[in-house]
Amino acid sequence: MTNPKLLEAGARVEETVKRLLASNELNEELMDLYLSAAISELDASFEAFEDGELEAYLMAYLETVRREQ
Repeated sequence: MTNPKLLEAGARVEETVKRLLASNELNEELMDLYLSAAISELDASFEAFEDGELEAYLMAYLETVRREQ
C-alpha cells in the first residue's frame, strides 16, 4: 500500500510546478539557462565566424525561444 504522506508530497510538488508555470517564474529560469548556454557558445566559438555573425544568430535564436515560451 502507498503511504498517504508520500502521495501528499507528490501532490504538493505538482501544485508547486503548476504555480511556477502560471507565474512565469519557471520560464524565466529556463530563459536564463538558454542565455547562459548561448554566452558559453559565443565564448567558445566566436573565432570560427565572421565578426558579429554568431552573436547575431544567437540573439535571433534566443528571441525565437523567448517568443515560444
